[in-house]
Amino acid sequence: SVDRRLCGYRVVATADDDGLVRLDAEDAFPDGDALRRERLGADGRTTWGFWTDVDDALEWSVELDRPGRWLVRLVTACPRREAGTPIRVGIGDAIVDGRIEATDAWNDFQPADLGVATIEETGRLVVRVEPRANPRGAVANLLRVELQRLPDVDDDAKDDGMVE
Repeated sequence: SVDRRLCGYRVVATADDDGLVRLDAEDAFPDGDALRRERLGADGRTTWGFWTDVDDALEWSVELDRPGRWLVRLVTACPRREAGTPIRVGIGDAIVDGRIEATDAWNDFQPADLGVATIEETGRLVVRVEPRANPRGAVANLLRVELQRLPDVDDDAKDDGMVE
């Protein structure tokens, strides 16, 4: 199971003071055979690439202290001719689906917002990034996943003076 694979894993990400969880490629646990660890990021940062199999995925552990809404962002590089692979990010039981966006080259890393996940669970969760279809070539080179905590709906209403 996923929990057993990650139970002894050394890195558990948490949100910083701004509500951002940053899941860097060098901290990912690869699940599959076709993924290849590379150093295509700025300053030789670790990336995961040569991702050609729909059964391969990357996983991280996160610790979330409360339920909430999170913006899911991928920082990837993928030339236009290879872009478009459907991608899924699972965070515990929450799922966000999207597509890999095009960039200028295999080393042109750009952020792309995938969508908003509503996470009801707390504690240690697994974040899993996986393709939803066989890619044309490689899925992408992945530099990191970012989860940005969004204000609660109740907090927005309080800020607008609608809730006391």
